[in-house]
Amino acid sequence: MRKYFIIACLFALAAITGNAKTANFQTGVINTLHSDEFNEMFNDGNTLGKPVVIDVSAEWCGWCKKMHPHLETLAKKYKGQIYFFQINYETDLDLIRKIGVSSYPTLIYILPDGSGYLDEEGFRTADQLDITLQEMFFGED
Repeated sequence: MRKYFIIACLFALAAITGNAKTANFQTGVINTLHSDEFNEMFNDGNTLGKPVVIDVSAEWCGWCKKMHPHLETLAKKYKGQIYFFQINYETDLDLIRKIGVSSYPTLIYILPDGSGYLDEEGFRTADQLDITLQEMFFGED
């Protein structure tokens, strides 16, 4: 089930938890994202200027492990167009709770303007995810 949310709530939560130096993130790969980096990048909207996909997963989650290669495929396909990140349940539990994640894997889609939504549908293949990316970020059905 998809739960739409207001990204501004995330910005407010990020402002509470502080700032850090943002690492040099790349397109074409799945970057690890921690609370401090999340806060800095999304405090005032999407500071990356490109669409963002954030995979919230846990190392013990079998479905997360199965979906990760599909996300890697899409990260390569959309190199230069979309940033892909992963937030780990074990290392950033406070952030995950603030975002409101209740199942794994969960994806967060953030548009260049900072709007977005939380998607808790669970495992999907690269083809299924690609359709969602096309609809979300490029306006194709």
